[in-house]
Formats: sequence, structure tokens, C-alpha cells
Amino acid sequence: ATPERGADGLFLEVSSGDGGGGGGGETTATGDAAASSSSAAAATSRWVNKATLSDARRAVTAVAFAPRHLGLRLASGSADGCVRIYEALDTMNLNHWKLDGVIEEGEEDEDGAAKGAGADDGIAADYHPHGAHSGNVAQNENMGVTSLSWSASRFEPAALVIGFSSGRVAIHRYDDARRSWVEAVRLPGHERGVLDVAWAPNVGRSYHWIASCGKDGLLMVHR
Repeated sequence: ATPERGADGLFLEVSSGDGGGGGGGETTATGDAAASSSSAAAATSRWVNKATLSDARRAVTAVAFAPRHLGLRLASGSADGCVRIYEALDTMNLNHWKLDGVIEEGEEDEDGAAKGAGADDGIAADYHPHGAHSGNVAQNENMGVTSLSWSASRFEPAALVIGFSSGRVAIHRYDDARRSWVEAVRLPGHERGVLDVAWAPNVGRSYHWIASCGKDGLLMVHR
């Protein structure tokens, strides 16, 4: 189980399921009740489990809350190759969360490009590492999603950059017309698995910066 800090001194537990169910929908809390009295609560400060999200079929590897302007949402990545987006049904009651979308690791075309990725999406990979192979990343490990990071931009659709154990680094955006997440851009990847990704805050720039580091010893900055 992988706990993640939430709002108001509470936490959510995001874990892999036991195989008995959980195909999405509403997830209810399994945690403790409130403190017996206000005086006892004031004397003893503790974290309270408000909800357990157990749709992942394998180990959870990454969790991140969305920027405030996107509402109370979180994304969780797991070793089954999926990123699941959850949204709180009521921000005043964190016991109930809805599975609002699933991003699955897509397949590559023969040229290694993402299916459906356009050239006019507004984000381009502008980094050429010396001695590194940007395509045909080695798929020598099967740990699915290893890392993820939200875009903090308020003026563009919700977007995530996701790193995979195969070495792939991809940007996914929410498409209002399709009401689903689509892969927008495939960034230059790593020869081995991705260790972490980070989307830089968009402050006074007309472009984005995304950093990724991998087991190949490279730190790439994508523009």
C-alpha cells in the first residue's frame, strides 16, 4: 500500500487490488471514524484513512494530486501499465472517490511514434542528448508506470507526463470532445527505465519544460 498526503491532515490509501473486484466507480472509505471527542482529537493529532482506492491490478508506483484549478483529483500509476484518474465526488466528504479516467500504455507504430500524435499539439521535444538513442528504447523491464507529473498550466487542457519502465516518456492530455485521455506527444525516451519525471511550473513562458531521468544515467530536459 502506498499512502499519499491529502488535504486537511487526511490521507488516502492507493493500493493494488486483491483481484476480487474493483473495475472503477465509487470507492468507499475503510478507515477509522472521527475522534470520540473534540478534546481528545485536539490532544492527539493523527492521520485518518478516508478512502482506499484499489483498482490497480499490480503494485502502485506513483501518486500525485492535480493542481488546484482542476479540482480535487489525483492520478495513480501502477505496474500494470495504467494511470488512473480519481475525482472526489464531494470535496467536503473525502470518503467517496470516482474513477474518472484510465490511461493505458499505448503501442508503438513501426517508426516508434505514438499513434494519433499530431504535430500541432503545441509541445515539441527539443532536446538531443549526446550519445543517447531517442527511439527504440529497450523494453527490458516490466514495471509499467514508474513516475508521473501534472501540468500546472491554467490555460490549457489537463495534461500529465508519464514515465514508463520501458524507457518511454509520453504526454497525455484530456480531450473534451472524446471525453477521454489521449497521448499528445511522445518525447525522446531512455534506453532503460525512467526513474522520474517532473513538469516545471509555467511562469511567464510561452513553452513548457519537462525533465526526465532514467536508469541509463541521463537527465533530459524537454522543451
